[in-house]
Amino acid sequence: MCGPHDRGPFEHDPTLERRDTRRIRALKNRMVERLMIQQRLSNEELLSTLSATWREEGVLVARVIVMLMEVEDRRLHLELACSSMFDFCTRRLGMSEGEAFRRITAARLSKRFPPVLEAVRKQRVHLSSLVLLRDLFTRENVDELLAAAAGKTKRA
Repeated sequence: MCGPHDRGPFEHDPTLERRDTRRIRALKNRMVERLMIQQRLSNEELLSTLSATWREEGVLVARVIVMLMEVEDRRLHLELACSSMFDFCTRRLGMSEGEAFRRITAARLSKRFPPVLEAVRKQRVHLSSLVLLRDLFTRENVDELLAAAAGKTKRA
């Protein structure tokens, strides 16, 4: 657990953290809705903007993964009195438990198998798929496994 005297972006009361996270997400959603209403996007413009934004998400997730790798390498989470990367991600960054687990798993896989990061960046594989496949990756099969998982969901 992150130290009680270290004040990060969230208070260390889990109830406050969840409430703050929900409040911030709701504020972001309202801002996006207002922007779209103000711009009066046509259906085509809305769909085009959504598609472009979706493509950007893969790049942003990859950047987060790279930063998590660096935080872990530098052991910054320990300096911040967090007992683990999971604790750091949930308490300091405000990620849900699922978000933290998937991103930490992807970061550790990317460190061992660099093609994983590129597959995430290009949105060829979902983080959920990486979690399911994590014990199967080897240096010999990483490219083949990523190719087989490309574009598939957890159920496919």
